[in-house]
Amino acid sequence: MPRDEVFYLSKTGPSDSLGYQDMLNQADSIRILAGLDYVDALLIHWPTSGQQGSIPAAPSTDPLCQTNETTYDEKECRLSSWRAMVHLYETGFAKSIGVSNYNETHIREIVDAGLPLPAINQIPYNPHRHRSHARMEQLCRNLGILVMGYSPFG
Repeated sequence: MPRDEVFYLSKTGPSDSLGYQDMLNQADSIRILAGLDYVDALLIHWPTSGQQGSIPAAPSTDPLCQTNETTYDEKECRLSSWRAMVHLYETGFAKSIGVSNYNETHIREIVDAGLPLPAINQIPYNPHRHRSHARMEQLCRNLGILVMGYSPFG
């Protein structure tokens, strides 16, 4: 199938660490594993480093994202990670960039930092959560961010 007929979306994390270089390393891994020169959309899977099930996140190389160190700063870690995503967009690896599971506070951090906004915010979206996400949906609409739903059946 011709590449231009496929829309390829990938994510960084959540079991991988956040941080500038960590995002770039994950993009390189995606490039190699997928065998693609670019992805159509690249999302940060979760706004904080964490774990996937019982597997802890790999330690970050970014001092701002090292959760067990005094240098850890959750907000600045997110912004450092987002700056890497902007770099991946500007260099052409990602045709669009976005986030997943970001709340209003996380989006406003990007706005307040004066950084380019995500093209996408992927959030759980189903009849059971529609009301709880109404403000987030409105914020994204006002900022020109596409809301992409997941878990349509809750």
